[in-house]
Amino acid sequence: MAKYTKNIYYSVRNGGDGSAHPTFFDSAELAQLDQDWQNEGGEGWGESCDGYITLESDSPIVCKEARTIADVIKDLEGERKWTKKEVFESKMKDLKELMDSK
Repeated sequence: MAKYTKNIYYSVRNGGDGSAHPTFFDSAELAQLDQDWQNEGGEGWGESCDGYITLESDSPIVCKEARTIADVIKDLEGERKWTKKEVFESKMKDLKELMDSK
């Protein structure tokens, strides 16, 4: 039996050109929030496309691609000048509520 296990959460994003790609997160709540934002913006799938995979290993597991709340906030700050004020504020409110719930 594996000594270490780690859940990696994902949200499948619509590439807009017929493609799709996963984005990895460090929590189920953040992956679900990403799905909610896509569906609210009209770019989603009409149903949730998030989930997780469980990795097992005999050595410690690190997923450098798993996004954290801090990563998402940094991205939002960078997109602020292109994002409608009410959309930006709503997303930041969602993230604050998620942080407060932990």
